[in-house]
Amino acid sequence: MLDLRLVGIAVMLGVIIGTVSGLMPAIRAARLEPATALQQGT
Repeated sequence: MLDLRLVGIAVMLGVIIGTVSGLMPAIRAARLEPATALQQGT
């Protein structure tokens, strides 16, 4: 039988990993000046 604690842990890990993987590129992009980003094509 499936342990409900494992389901909760899996959901929490998914939320944490998704949040971190979404925030890292967003923070990196927020540090760039828009004109520089357009010139570099990033």
